[in-house]
Amino acid sequence: MGLVRRLVLAWVCCFRILLGRQLPEEARLLGCAETDTVPEPASEPAAAPRDDDSVLERGALLLLGLLQREGRFADFVQENLENVDDADLAAAAREVWRGCRKAIHQHMQLVPMIDAEEDTPHTVEPGFDPQTLRLTGKVRGDPPYHGMLRHPGWRARDVRLPQWSDGVDAQVVAAAEVEIGA
Repeated sequence: MGLVRRLVLAWVCCFRILLGRQLPEEARLLGCAETDTVPEPASEPAAAPRDDDSVLERGALLLLGLLQREGRFADFVQENLENVDDADLAAAAREVWRGCRKAIHQHMQLVPMIDAEEDTPHTVEPGFDPQTLRLTGKVRGDPPYHGMLRHPGWRARDVRLPQWSDGVDAQVVAAAEVEIGA
């Protein structure tokens, strides 16, 4: 899978997770690509109706707009940073981080999926939900699995995104700005 497709898939997954929706099959299969066996889901949620894609797209674009407004996130990822000095890049990244963190904290609460420190032993019990827990490494046999927690994951709670008004172009992430009389 090419880089651009992986980036698009990553964004789709991010917003589906934030909105509590099922990940696309393509992403769930990628999550198990490093393993020898594919764990069976604990339960398979019903497929979302087609209209849900429009809601997801609008939610994703709305969140991207909020990250742009507070942290200039889109500007940052669109910038060519190949020849930027590391110190300048770090300073810019810190400002983007502050703004994006502010936007996230204003509009939702992020809580860890697993309340434990990274790089500590963790047991995965039978019946786990592969949508909320990704297994990596050499997965063989059936649970319980014993491994190291590499990332606790995140779940969005108390999501408070603004309502979208009819007639607003959802694809406008940030309006162009023209200063008059400069």
